[in-house]
Amino acid sequence: MAAYDFLHSRQGSVSLDEWVERLYKLAAKANFGAALDQLLFCQLLTGVADQRCRQELIRQECRTSREAIQFVRRDFRQSNGVAKSAPVPTVLPNARIRTPRVIHAVN
Repeated sequence: MAAYDFLHSRQGSVSLDEWVERLYKLAAKANFGAALDQLLFCQLLTGVADQRCRQELIRQECRTSREAIQFVRRDFRQSNGVAKSAPVPTVLPNARIRTPRVIHAVN
């Protein structure tokens, strides 16, 4: 059930830090192992509430979920001040899983 809850989690109206904390708790229960960093990155990309922030996150060259969280916090802080300045939680301290590059469609 934790894996399902993790994969369907969206930020909604809670702060970024509250949502990220919830994601980390669900991920710990789900025991994703080595795939955790990439799954966290995907959840940030698909679940963040601010559409503009999502688009900017797609353009970034983030390699880990930690980098993505830090970028989203900066973006939120600049746009509407929703994010707090809490440290990024660490689940996999030595994780170096590369996230897939996003190919942008040309309109």
